[in-house]
Amino acid sequence: MEYPVANPDFAAPLGSASDWSSGGAVTRKSALVMQPGSAVWRNLPVGSGERQPHAGDKPAVSLRLMLHPDATRTSSVTARVNDGANTLLEISDLSAVKRGAWRTVSDESGPPVPDGAAQLWLELHNDNTAPIRVTDVQVTAMRDDRSYDLDGSGSVDAADLAFLQATIKRGTLVAELDYDKDGQLTGKDASFFRKFALRDSAEVYANFDHFRFMNEKIEIDGIPMFISHLYAEPVDRSDLGQGYKWVGDPQEGGGGARRRRPRRPRLCRALQDVRRRVQLRHDQARPVVRHVDAVAGGRLRQLRRRGCPREAV
Repeated sequence: MEYPVANPDFAAPLGSASDWSSGGAVTRKSALVMQPGSAVWRNLPVGSGERQPHAGDKPAVSLRLMLHPDATRTSSVTARVNDGANTLLEISDLSAVKRGAWRTVSDESGPPVPDGAAQLWLELHNDNTAPIRVTDVQVTAMRDDRSYDLDGSGSVDAADLAFLQATIKRGTLVAELDYDKDGQLTGKDASFFRKFALRDSAEVYANFDHFRFMNEKIEIDGIPMFISHLYAEPVDRSDLGQGYKWVGDPQEGGGGARRRRPRRPRLCRALQDVRRRVQLRHDQARPVVRHVDAVAGGRLRQLRRRGCPREAV
């Protein structure tokens, strides 16, 4: 499970609703930029809420990190999770992190959250010799989740699955048992239970709502088509009923100056875009291409001379 860490990508200002505090020189650009000697931190209260840290949880921490080429230290605290008295997790080994490129670093080797802990503290540090960039901070945990103990027996087993299946058969909606958050109790909820509560490695749980969202229906010259967007994710991972959103990461890719591409005619780019982005059967594509070719008329030969690839026209 994932603990709710507000503003994990530092898109919002620090110290406001995000509850991040800071010390030293930190700025926000496409990520959090931390100068040497700076730190940011926030607390995660331990409680009884489903997504709050619990005593006994086995936590893990991860983040995306970019080290400046002048960052020379290979052992430097970057992230730490503690309970106010003891360090539970620490990301400090940077020997395998390539400078000038985004890398995901993590630590999941710490002890469980101890009994009596009131809160966890998540700290980010730059103890290195040059600036670092940080984004996508995530704290997760493994938990012996008693919310799956449906029959109150004190253990999670096949009897709890039988209880769930009987509830599904009755057709009664119980929100706590709607594990896939689709507003109804179906076999998908039983599949979810087998996969994540009973940890049945043979169970294949699939939720295809995000695939349906990725396809945008369009029409060109009366011909139905659709565009498949590259990636979609839930608006709120804890409530899939809120639907999905398109996402992209402008930070992906290597650093350095961009290679300047040769300029090509607008029509050429439009033709390439149709072939690259629109997903449809080959026999449906032909009328579109013929129509565009007809509009282009005698310019096709000119377009090829100006650098438009033959396969695009």
